[in-house]
Amino acid sequence: SAELPAVEEPAERRSDRADRFSKLARVDRDLSKLSAFRPSASETPSTMASSLVGRSRALERGYLRDPQKLKDPAQIRPLPVLKEAMAHALSAKRAWSWEAEMLRSIRQDITVQQADPSFLEEVCEVSALRALATGDRA
Repeated sequence: SAELPAVEEPAERRSDRADRFSKLARVDRDLSKLSAFRPSASETPSTMASSLVGRSRALERGYLRDPQKLKDPAQIRPLPVLKEAMAHALSAKRAWSWEAEMLRSIRQDITVQQADPSFLEEVCEVSALRALATGDRA
């Protein structure tokens, strides 16, 4: 196999990139902030509209990129927790990169559970408005 040539990168550029990624503050490590909502035993897939019902109570969780975790109810938050998580994310006064990650994970949980479309619309609208307000055009 052929080796790739070494790419020289200025230290300042490397440092800037490291700073950007550290600002994301991988929240999946910090699960100390939990919702007061506790799903009841009656809230199972047979009584809910979708085939997957989340059981996680974490208010802060990063966007899941592992497809196996998306099938695990312990990794997904139910709708009452998602509503609380959105209020938490918007009031936390943290960097936009962190807030964007929180809103992205909320949209992901709603989509995976095929939950309330009106709440999904609200989260998308808030995400878009906050992105525009911070100058994030990506």
